[in-house]
Amino acid sequence: MATFSAAYASLLLAFADPERWRRFGVLAAAFALLSLDDMVELHERAGEQVFGDALDLSENVSQQLEVFLYAPLFVFALWTVWTLIGESSKEVGRVLMAGLSLLGLAVALEIGGLVTRPLDDDGVRYVNGARLALEEASELAGWILVATGLTALACTVLPRDVG
Repeated sequence: MATFSAAYASLLLAFADPERWRRFGVLAAAFALLSLDDMVELHERAGEQVFGDALDLSENVSQQLEVFLYAPLFVFALWTVWTLIGESSKEVGRVLMAGLSLLGLAVALEIGGLVTRPLDDDGVRYVNGARLALEEASELAGWILVATGLTALACTVLPRDVG
């Protein structure tokens, strides 16, 4: 839902800023697709087929590499948000930067599963669980902050057009 909130905030920006409605509309669509992916696990299924079945990689490796299937979309969306930091107030820019940083941390922690999943299989139970908890918490907080920053940005754009 936090990812969808970022999509919704981007859609608000598309309506609030007619000069850049395409940019924000595409960003809203990208975030909506990422949100859908979280709900129905598109990249997990595709990753299993590509990395597991087609390339015959181990389940541990294929589960960690699946994140790269939607990397271009993720990078595009986050790059677009990154460009908004310079166009925002200092406060909004900080919120967006914190959100992007947490999302980057979540990706790094996801890839870190290459190390922690085998430990879990070897009986070292809490390392992978701790990594997973930190990854999910970072992702959730990151999306919340991105959605908050985009909403705040929409609130700064709207008053210009009202008066």
